[in-house]
Amino acid sequence: MAGMIDDARVRAGTVGKRVLLVYVGDATDPDTRLVLRFLHEEPAASSLARGYEPVYVNVGTDLSRHPRLRHADDVRALVSLVVVDPSSNRRSARRLFAPATGRGTVTSRTLAAWLDDPRGR
Repeated sequence: MAGMIDDARVRAGTVGKRVLLVYVGDATDPDTRLVLRFLHEEPAASSLARGYEPVYVNVGTDLSRHPRLRHADDVRALVSLVVVDPSSNRRSARRLFAPATGRGTVTSRTLAAWLDDPRGR
């Protein structure tokens, strides 16, 4: 996984984007399904393509996979988004989106707004 993130940092740095770590669960996880669907719908899809090199990190619905990376990014629930500066590897923003389990309303529009201004949300 570290190699994938390093590759994404190189690609993002080359084109002036940031890396977006998308911590997801298994395909059976309802929050994962909804957030991934919304990320690929407009307007979030354009915001994602314009500003980010995404890396999808499947930590399992029970959060048992990739413990070192998950702990480093303080991921405690799904679906967590973490913005990474490609040159410094600094994490500049984090956000939890969990629409199916009732932890906030999420649409493609709310994801786009956060992607466009992750520090302001």
